[in-house]
Amino acid sequence: MDYNRELMDPIEPYSRTAMNMLVLLGVMMDLFSLKWTYIANYFLYHECLVRMTTIMIPDDYGSHLDMLNVMMRFLVNYSAFYCDTSYSLPIFANTLASAYDMYFARCAYNSEFTVLTNILDIGLVCILFLGQCLFTMFIIYQQHMHAVLARANQQNNQILNGMHEGLLILKKPAEKTADTSEFQEKFMLCNKTVAKMINTFIVSDSQDKGKEISESEVLTYAAF
Repeated sequence: MDYNRELMDPIEPYSRTAMNMLVLLGVMMDLFSLKWTYIANYFLYHECLVRMTTIMIPDDYGSHLDMLNVMMRFLVNYSAFYCDTSYSLPIFANTLASAYDMYFARCAYNSEFTVLTNILDIGLVCILFLGQCLFTMFIIYQQHMHAVLARANQQNNQILNGMHEGLLILKKPAEKTADTSEFQEKFMLCNKTVAKMINTFIVSDSQDKGKEISESEVLTYAAF
């Protein structure tokens, strides 16, 4: 394996120690994120540190590393560990980490620095930056669409609950099979007027007042 021994050999012990500490830190972050979910926002930065540390350890894989492969790894890294707490910081952190990997890989494994290779490396970093921006824009658009739909549904529910007329929409029951003894009808939508009528004339007048009445049982009452 051919690599720059003057550069890699002095830092290899420290790189391996740092890698072991990052593995331990990753396990602790995984466990703590079960309790404090906001810790998951830092997985992306941890993965960037892992990749930057790995490239400083000489191995046969690094000697055959392709810069396009580096770019694709960091693009997958961003997509897998994306967090929406901050849009710009993860993009710049992942892009700078990929640029560091490309530059250090060429220094560590005695790759030639020519005008063409520099242009290709800069182009790959720009493509990575653009891909991350497009991915983030798509996520933001989806979040905006969900927010608009949720707000529209909330406004529609307020209008329906403010009606004096009762509105009850039933969900179409599934076909009766051997496993089900009866059709299970459900309420798809029930505004406050109908809910008040059910509580007044059915639930309060039932024989078992303390018993919880299911939606399908409400429909069988003669008063309904």
